[in-house]
Amino acid sequence: MKKMDTLQSLHPTRNNRKPLTLLRSYVLTVFFLSAFCFLPSPAWAKNYHYKIKQEQTVSQIQTELQEIIDKAADNDTIFVTGSKTNADVTLYLFIRNKIVVWQAHYQSISPFGSDNLIYLSNNGAFIVDGGMLITENALLLFPRELLTTMH
Repeated sequence: MKKMDTLQSLHPTRNNRKPLTLLRSYVLTVFFLSAFCFLPSPAWAKNYHYKIKQEQTVSQIQTELQEIIDKAADNDTIFVTGSKTNADVTLYLFIRNKIVVWQAHYQSISPFGSDNLIYLSNNGAFIVDGGMLITENALLLFPRELLTTMH
């Protein structure tokens, strides 16, 4: 009579498998784990959120939003929401290899003291998605580098 191995009793189907099936399952497991570990960096990109508040000054908005943009890694996405209806100076944003999705309502006052409501620089993407940029006697200035990447 054959003596039963205690480990064998824990895996009753292990000995019933064909050797190629077992090898195939190990190879597939290693393949999927390695594919997951070596995914390109955009798969690991983060999303950041910033909410504009009506009571904030444009300077406060610029400082806080720029800090978030600077903190974000390349190809990260920053979602901007909220509302500001009495912008009185230009909002300067330096977007380098970032994606800013503008979902906020942002409006200048009349008369507007500067030439530009918003000025974007560097080579990121600025996407208006459900938000609004409304000017009264002001320009929206998008440099050529940003125009080529806008959606």
